[in-house]
Amino acid sequence: MDIFIDIKNCTIIYKSWNFNSKITFVTMKISASIFAQNQKTIDELVAELQKIGVTMLHVDWKGEADVIVFLEENLSHLTLPLDVHLIHAQPQQFFSSLSAIKPQRVCLQFEEMNSIDSVFFSLPALKGMAITTQTHISTLGSALIEQLDFVMLMCTTPGASGGKFQKENFQKINQLKYEYPNLFITIDGGVNSEVAFILRLLGVDTIVSGSYLMDKSEYGANMLNFKMPTKVPITSTSAAVPASRSPTAPSSSRTTARPSRPSSRASSVRWPASTAGSFQRR
Repeated sequence: MDIFIDIKNCTIIYKSWNFNSKITFVTMKISASIFAQNQKTIDELVAELQKIGVTMLHVDWKGEADVIVFLEENLSHLTLPLDVHLIHAQPQQFFSSLSAIKPQRVCLQFEEMNSIDSVFFSLPALKGMAITTQTHISTLGSALIEQLDFVMLMCTTPGASGGKFQKENFQKINQLKYEYPNLFITIDGGVNSEVAFILRLLGVDTIVSGSYLMDKSEYGANMLNFKMPTKVPITSTSAAVPASRSPTAPSSSRTTARPSRPSSRASSVRWPASTAGSFQRR
């Protein structure tokens, strides 16, 4: 797909669609996949993510018992809102466990389920549905989408390490923005600085990042690559951000930081064994 960007007029032209769409820059939220690394303790990791401006802590959960135990026992260190992606054929059996960790967002994997329990729509959290690149928007159906706060597009091959962003998702983003203008869009997988630049122009609300963001040599710089409206990747962690250009969240943002909870102990719980395969994803 060929994409032409006219920065002066804030216009994106999709050659293959013969479609012009005027857009504006937005400040995207960043949801950091906390199981994409295991070198730091959870308290160290969250402190660093909070310092560089991460908005939420993303958790991929397939119903493993050690994951929910880990989250419950380290709740005092989770001072950013939790963003849970629940991947299971019968997610309703885990809804009661979610009440203990109070996530701000809960997203189900559409392809994994045969049906959606109505209890999902009464959860005290923002509710979303995740779909893979192969699933068409129409498969979700308008009746379901209109009950959701957001849709999450999985933009790489599930289970593939370091997957490349699948460009057909640009068209799906535009379709969602056109048909459901009040729906928030989250992108998970394959997002680097160049892709983030386009996603920002398209009005994407949130991106999920793991290995790219967690690169220990470019920790802060990669965050700036997500947040700053530039096509040129920032490759030095010493790059300064002028106060007048420092990215801030819009006042109307629906994501608010969870108040810090004082803790008298360091994180003593080991990273869940079941998440070992998650390291270095995205």
